[in-house]
Amino acid sequence: MKHAFVPGPRGAALSIGLALVALLWLQERILAGQVSANAHLLAYEGRLPVKVMPEAALSHAAAWKLVIIALLMGGGLYVLYRSLAPAKIGAAALVGLGLAFVAMVTVDLRVAAVMSTDAYAYIGYGVLPSLHDAYAPPNSALPGEFSLVNQIWGLPLVPCIYGPLWLEGIRVTLSGAHTLSQAWLAVRLFNVVMLVALALLVYAVTRSLPGTAIIALNPAIHQLFIADAHNDLAGIVLLIGGLLAYRRGWSLIAVALIVCAGLVKLPFVVVGLLFVVYEPALTRRLAAGASMLGLTVAAYAIWVGPSYFPTLLHVATADSLHGAAEMTGAFKGFVAIHFVLLGIAAIAVALAVLRDYLWEGARWSYIAIGGALEPWYLLWVLPSLMMAPKRLVEYAVALPLLALLLGHATSLFGNHGTVTPTLACVALLAVYEGLRWPVVVRPPRFTSVTAL
Repeated sequence: MKHAFVPGPRGAALSIGLALVALLWLQERILAGQVSANAHLLAYEGRLPVKVMPEAALSHAAAWKLVIIALLMGGGLYVLYRSLAPAKIGAAALVGLGLAFVAMVTVDLRVAAVMSTDAYAYIGYGVLPSLHDAYAPPNSALPGEFSLVNQIWGLPLVPCIYGPLWLEGIRVTLSGAHTLSQAWLAVRLFNVVMLVALALLVYAVTRSLPGTAIIALNPAIHQLFIADAHNDLAGIVLLIGGLLAYRRGWSLIAVALIVCAGLVKLPFVVVGLLFVVYEPALTRRLAAGASMLGLTVAAYAIWVGPSYFPTLLHVATADSLHGAAEMTGAFKGFVAIHFVLLGIAAIAVALAVLRDYLWEGARWSYIAIGGALEPWYLLWVLPSLMMAPKRLVEYAVALPLLALLLGHATSLFGNHGTVTPTLACVALLAVYEGLRWPVVVRPPRFTSVTAL
């Protein structure tokens, strides 16, 4: 029986999908207008092919508009899910979803104003002469117009703290780029491929086209990982690939994929420890967890060199000292909530390894494992959701608003006036669900997941 408040899947897939595309386009237009209004704050802004929003420069009026848009995005994702769920999905709905995805990617690739300078750092690392130069950047400017990256990230560049597998991937991706514009397009296209891979893996695990659609057409994912080009998608794809391998009983392949995810970003291997719940005995869980950690650390030491870990500690310490210099009451609250979330994540990982349990209520806490709390870390929640995919809808619907509120540059009430209360709500939700449903026995091993 179809729900009265939405049309059937044939008409809804395209119409709702295009509505989400329009909301994403409107969001980008508002951000572009704010960048233009604040261009005078960054001396190098006029020469950048993709402009950057100065820190905390978003006006309150624009921020409230973005909040309304984010709420509409969440509502649109929910209606899209409900429109697809009641009936068998035919070719017309699939074509509609595909057209909406292509339209959304087209908007992504044309975005000329972003919320983060991170992609410029990726480009800088990718065009250096060698992989090791990225971890110990030379005290010389990058060639040609790539020297603009030095104006953003310093001379020499801040040492790379990402994994060597990701770095080799970005070097290959940028091998044919001769300008910053070409480099941006290459990085974005790489992430488009990763998003397609992510959607295919979500479907492979859940067997749910509606659940896959609200990930593939999620405007927050498009904005953070294609438009802004953050580098988490490849690691998340490898993690979910490891989960799927565990479900098929391919333990060695699963461990290898999780180690590869750790070689994209080191904290991903900690998220991957959750998947050892699929091992049937404590000794095997301990062995699998030790293998993941040991192989990842060994690969960094061999591939990058032993200096990587002191460099990582130095960069993390420098960031912490910068934050401590601004240790206001609001910032203390922010740090306290971060540690609460980190503690919940640690307990959840320990339960998975030692007690063979999956703590569903801890899923939002995994954003704290990376040592910072950034909106793009919200994608780190997704691999754990694949073990309990009936919670996927609430995650996808909440994502646009949470991504907005966790962005410091879009803070409505000061740098921490929005972020800290948002994180407090996330922490309270984790604690509440932990008390209500302390643990959930591990999912069935090596079987397909019931569709959402």
